[in-house]
Amino acid sequence: MGPFWTFILLYPEIFLAIICFFWFSLFRLIRQRQKSNLPVNWPVFGMLPFLVQNLHYIHDKVADVLREAGCTFMVSGPWFLNMNFLITCDPATVNHCFNANFKNYPKGSEFAEMFDILGDGLLVADSESWEYQRRMAMYIFAARTFRSFAMSTIARKTGSVLLPYLDHMAKFGSEVELEGVFMRFSLDVTYSTVLAADLDCLSVSSPIPVFGQATKEAEEAVLFRHVIPPSVWKLLRLLNVGTEKKLTNAKVVIDQFIYEEIAKRKAQASDGLQGDILSMYMKWSIHESAHKQKDEQFLRDTAVGFIFAGKDLIAVTLTWFFYMMCKHPHVEERILQELKGLQSSTWPGDLHVFEWDTLRSAIYLQAALLETLRCHIFDLPILPQSH
Repeated sequence: MGPFWTFILLYPEIFLAIICFFWFSLFRLIRQRQKSNLPVNWPVFGMLPFLVQNLHYIHDKVADVLREAGCTFMVSGPWFLNMNFLITCDPATVNHCFNANFKNYPKGSEFAEMFDILGDGLLVADSESWEYQRRMAMYIFAARTFRSFAMSTIARKTGSVLLPYLDHMAKFGSEVELEGVFMRFSLDVTYSTVLAADLDCLSVSSPIPVFGQATKEAEEAVLFRHVIPPSVWKLLRLLNVGTEKKLTNAKVVIDQFIYEEIAKRKAQASDGLQGDILSMYMKWSIHESAHKQKDEQFLRDTAVGFIFAGKDLIAVTLTWFFYMMCKHPHVEERILQELKGLQSSTWPGDLHVFEWDTLRSAIYLQAALLETLRCHIFDLPILPQSH
């Protein structure tokens, strides 16, 4: 007879008390779940059953949880796996962490390791490096040269890529997934805005380019890192299998494209100042010491960071906007009436594109876009991982 059974025979009351404790705890948790939308914090497993059970509509469930919890909720993962994280959609909390007391909430080395595809760029930087890169980004975004280049790039891509693609699909009666279309379109736009080069993600005659596929696989791998224990994805990375192998291969493709563009830009450095982000960063030596901006690794990290940060926001916003138009046809009708009175540029195929300066007077359209952002973008929960 082993020591465990000997202990039970010698102290049966202790064993009975432990059993009763777990049964009463289980009963209490079940009763709580029946009365509340909040996930149950089970012994050992934490709230993992809630996440697994609602995986396919997790955003709706998280919204219900935040509504009942008062905009902020702590999710407890399985014991000993370091998967606890905070969810919040409270503007005051977000302002406290990201604005008023930003220096008190560094991203940390774990965050940087999880997003290692971004290198040491602005999205993962801390302290002095973050201050330096933020100052550079604010200067560039405020520059008239960049703003003019970005607006003309969006108009050009809309007239030459997005509208012809949708027109082609409509003529042949083909169904398209708008989110996928906008993802490819926004990747086209951000790639051109950052690097002043065309990727042609929405070409009718060719599939998505290898760079686009690489960014997709990299994002999926990083998302996978968020939903499993760090020890698991680090083991996969060590063995170079699964999503970590895809991430490694994707990084090779992304680096190849970015470094080629950097080399081309350096060869054209004497052609004068261009408005794309890469050119603006390479000209930063006019205002700051040149040792940093000439570092190719720094330029690579900056370019990758802006591409990843920009493309998803554009795509998600456009997808939700058209979804809301389908749900509110009276709003769509008012927007169309507003646009009829505005001047547009004509592209081949009798396609019309409105320039940014023209759309300044489209007040109702701007209000609809802002309402879309409020309802579906800026109201999404922030998920900083605990350390």
